[in-house]
Amino acid sequence: MREPTSRVLSICKVRNSPREKPHCSLFREALYDAHRSPMANSRMAEHPSAPQNKKTPSANFTLPAAGVFLFTTVILGLPVNSISLSERPLIATAEIISQKYCPGDADLFRVDLDLQIKYENRTNKVLILDKQFGKFADEQIIAKSKESLALKDYESYPIFDQFVHEEDPKDFKPSVDLMRSNFILLPPGQILKIDTIVEAFVWYESKLLGKGAINYGDHVLQMGFTSWSYKAKASQFAEPWSKFGQLVTDIIYTEPIAFQIPKNPKIERTCN
Repeated sequence: MREPTSRVLSICKVRNSPREKPHCSLFREALYDAHRSPMANSRMAEHPSAPQNKKTPSANFTLPAAGVFLFTTVILGLPVNSISLSERPLIATAEIISQKYCPGDADLFRVDLDLQIKYENRTNKVLILDKQFGKFADEQIIAKSKESLALKDYESYPIFDQFVHEEDPKDFKPSVDLMRSNFILLPPGQILKIDTIVEAFVWYESKLLGKGAINYGDHVLQMGFTSWSYKAKASQFAEPWSKFGQLVTDIIYTEPIAFQIPKNPKIERTCN
């Protein structure tokens, strides 16, 4: 029997809460035979990174430090690159603090990017933000250039299991006490700084572009952060809190940030 060709998808699972770092795994997919579940097929087909042939088999391929993943994913909306900076109440810009390369297998290694995200209030109102907002990205998009990003020609677009509270915290009601204990009030013109981590898988040898692992060279990264992850409707809180400020409930996308993967980088022996 011939050796099956394969493609690679990156799938990220948020386990318990927005405080936890997503655990990303690679899904290596052979291109013949078929035994994947209908649920997996339908969810994978909805995602821009997913192969269009629904009758392909699956094989798990997990790099070190990667966690368990599920296929019951929630796919968030794509970034709206046409919205101007002046129309967005919260402007997010990213800075790479450090970059390291972690062990994988014979074909792939992992790059870890430590970033600081700055969220600037560009309105004349106080913005109300969940304290868990911005810890880890719910969308992580890598393209070859800003032009490719604008055309939605992505190199990597991991499938995320978005965290949503199974049950809201006790006494989760639009009270002033809850707002002051669980939310941040960001005044006009002020900046909120939050550190986060992004992981991506990289081929040792350059390959045709897929939607799971990237090649060495120049890239741009854009992240999306969900600002409301509760079961309760945000509108039930936005109205009573409107006298204090504007409750942020949209997905907030960062401005694209450039980064580079060198050829034959130094791989760390171990990575957390």
